[in-house]
Amino acid sequence: MAHLKRYDVESFVSGRLTEKPRQRVLKHLLGGCPECLGRFHAALKPQHLYSTSVPATAEEYDAAIGRALAQVRLLEERWREDQEKCERGLAALREGGWRQFRKEKQALQDSWGNAEMLLRLSFEARYRDPEEMLQFAESALMMVGRLEPERYGSVALYRDFQARVWTELANACRVKEQFWRVESALNKACEFLDQGTGDLMIAARVNVVAGAFYKDQRKFGKAEEILDLAYRIYLKLGQRHLAGRVLISKGLNLVYAEQQREAIAYFEQGLAMVDVARDPQLFAAAHHNLLLALTGERRFQEASELLLKSGLRKVFARDPLNLLRLRGIEAMILAGRGRLVEAERAFGQIQEGFSARRLDLPAAVVGMERAKVLLQMGCRGEAHELSLDLYRRAQERNLSKAAVTAILTFEVACRYKKAEPEHAERVRRFLDRHQHDRHLRWEPEMLFG
Repeated sequence: MAHLKRYDVESFVSGRLTEKPRQRVLKHLLGGCPECLGRFHAALKPQHLYSTSVPATAEEYDAAIGRALAQVRLLEERWREDQEKCERGLAALREGGWRQFRKEKQALQDSWGNAEMLLRLSFEARYRDPEEMLQFAESALMMVGRLEPERYGSVALYRDFQARVWTELANACRVKEQFWRVESALNKACEFLDQGTGDLMIAARVNVVAGAFYKDQRKFGKAEEILDLAYRIYLKLGQRHLAGRVLISKGLNLVYAEQQREAIAYFEQGLAMVDVARDPQLFAAAHHNLLLALTGERRFQEASELLLKSGLRKVFARDPLNLLRLRGIEAMILAGRGRLVEAERAFGQIQEGFSARRLDLPAAVVGMERAKVLLQMGCRGEAHELSLDLYRRAQERNLSKAAVTAILTFEVACRYKKAEPEHAERVRRFLDRHQHDRHLRWEPEMLFG
């Protein structure tokens, strides 16, 4: 949210705002924005600081507390019951797969615990399987539509849960690159958030997903602004681990903005804050991104030492896709340290690994890394053969016109013996950026800077 206007602050203080604008102003102030808090304090007058409540007797006070506690105990029992269903379902799924899970399915049917379990599964699949991540989020959305808000004592709590589900659906669509769905899902999340209890944890999570979406759209300034807001909220709530996660997201935002040096500092600070036992996937992904930033800054010795200490090879041993990406970093370190023959061989294996999984644009990016190494070795003929192969595959696999044109431009330069390592690097960088921004266009003169 942008800074509050003077009218917003004065209307809030005087009580003239309706419910929805009032909640938005309150959330912004609780986010800790110093400029708007200053305006708020300046607008506050002594007449605003009085109470109209009538003092209650001790008996009336005790009775009110008793009624509230009785209602809380009833809700707590229901929440505990659903939480136990969620944990049983997850345990059955992890121990015996979907066949074992079917035995628990009946108990979970149309319950808050079922929807919660689906959200957890969606979140856990974020690095492993984008398709599965989206399927779980869509199933959670269907489930939440069948819940009975009255069973949980508060429509506002139900709206909070709807906001959470729409937020995770937005994130799953983003990871699956269904960007046309993300904005509408985030708008739905904000709509339900406004109708809920004002839970700042949910508000911060909405900001984190929105920040990641702006990063994907290459709106880096907007992404940083909204991630800063999420960071302040998490710190205010004492959520050190989640605040560290936001710093890692800010680091990734800077990697995409090609500000590797600044990104390294955020990754290191974020890694120092997150709890590895709470989210080992995040810890591994952050180390992977830190390695990418270090290699981008040509700090190959540091990257090599971190790679050995991180244990990522073991972490990704059963994750073929992330293992391929890690091997790509290893190959870049080899190339950076002058071990070109080993690097070229490694890039060839990684390229084939991506291609076999029909990840054609990542395969082309690695192929250009390989071409760069071949040119550094003086192997112009092999580089030309590789460029022809990359061009044919790009056509066969229906890559975008921009990607095909970029590869063709490089092939022509190789054909006429004009290609140099920096030309391969320019095409590689374009293809890498094109993975995250399909609106980028390639012009032949871009090859020569």
